[in-house]
Amino acid sequence: MQQWCVSSRPARVFAPLAFGVIALGVAPLPTSAQTTVTLNDPTSEVVYATIRGGSYANSNLGTLLATRAASNPEYHRRALLKFDTHNGIPAGSTVTSALLTITVKLGSEDKTRSIAAYQITTSWNENEVTWRRRRTSAPWMTLGGDLGSKLDQEIVGNAPGTKVTFNVTSLVKQAVAGLLGDSRYTRVALVDLDGSTSESYREYYTPNDSNASVRPVLKVTYHHGSTSTAAPPPASSSSSSSSSGGVRRCVSCSGIRIMAVSARMVSRMPTG
Repeated sequence: MQQWCVSSRPARVFAPLAFGVIALGVAPLPTSAQTTVTLNDPTSEVVYATIRGGSYANSNLGTLLATRAASNPEYHRRALLKFDTHNGIPAGSTVTSALLTITVKLGSEDKTRSIAAYQITTSWNENEVTWRRRRTSAPWMTLGGDLGSKLDQEIVGNAPGTKVTFNVTSLVKQAVAGLLGDSRYTRVALVDLDGSTSESYREYYTPNDSNASVRPVLKVTYHHGSTSTAAPPPASSSSSSSSSGGVRRCVSCSGIRIMAVSARMVSRMPTG
């Protein structure tokens, strides 16, 4: 509510002063910019392996990335990927998007398969992992990997070069925030959810492929720091008055005080 003094002498409001006060009242604090990183470097950012059941249950398939659904464990395959979001993204960052993209290298006769991305809840070593063991010295709690929540599910075709993207934001957000333990790595398993067939095989380009455009890639967008702005000063509930000439009354509006000046002060201001 605006309050003006009633005076026998006219009052003026000096616009430059008012604008200056307004500008000071709403100046924002610095905000953090969003950053996007892509993780696909096999020397430092991503490792992988395939695990297979049956007679291969103790074999480490560290040069292959493949999935297949099968009722016979001998042919059952799952693809594992681990991305270094521990060192690649600053601790305490807020993740707003995380997308995992893979590229089909070859596929058997089934034209489409439902492939899901799952969280892997325990750590594993790419050179030691098998269907039975996550490390040489540590078995999986469940054969075929310790799977957590399903993050996303997509239809994967059999044409070479087909790209498929999984939304894994929920997992990366928790990992980077340190909610999954001291290790902030992102661990994902690709699992074929469809029925068992001999034509369900899918093989994907690995992080070691010489063509970087077909490697698995995790694209993460995040910001680090505060995004707050300065609050305006509290609104004044009353106006003050001076008994002498000069400043006569203040106007209160959304916490910004604009000075009304009497004609006595105005008469002393230079003109021309």
